[in-house]
Amino acid sequence: NALAAAAAAGKRKRGAAGGGTNKEAPHVRSALRSRVLVVKVTPDAPQQYIPLMNALFAAAKQQILVDALVLGGHDSGFLQQGTNITGGTYVKVGPEGGVLQHLLTAFLPSAHDRTALTMPTLRSVDYRTTCFCHKKIVDFGYVCSVCLSVFCAPCGICSTCRSRFQLPSGPPR
Repeated sequence: NALAAAAAAGKRKRGAAGGGTNKEAPHVRSALRSRVLVVKVTPDAPQQYIPLMNALFAAAKQQILVDALVLGGHDSGFLQQGTNITGGTYVKVGPEGGVLQHLLTAFLPSAHDRTALTMPTLRSVDYRTTCFCHKKIVDFGYVCSVCLSVFCAPCGICSTCRSRFQLPSGPPR
């Protein structure tokens, strides 16, 4: 996964920067921040939700800014979540174009420079998740209290961590 590889590369860079070979400009070393730009053309694939979210949470933990440029008619709920989690920018470009304009104005400025600009913002983020059993997007799900896996139907045993659950007998009250 390219995003996971970028997160790992960012971690290696920050680890190497601590020793510092650029003694002339320590302010430059501390001002650098890893960033990833994801350009997406296809619709979200629910079976990719778990690996993508794992990579995005790793990027957030490493303070890597993840931006998303979505081309075409499909919004990406997954990348909306990812840019929201990492503090990045989400831009959807319609059929009218404007890709270069968005690349130059929304994604070229550094994280520090973006604080002085009026950046595109999302009105709402689609936080629906994907069930672990069928890899389908669900509005409501059942969550394992041990590993936080989400399922579309109640199950007696979590398929992720193998925890056992006592299911209620009879109809709900």
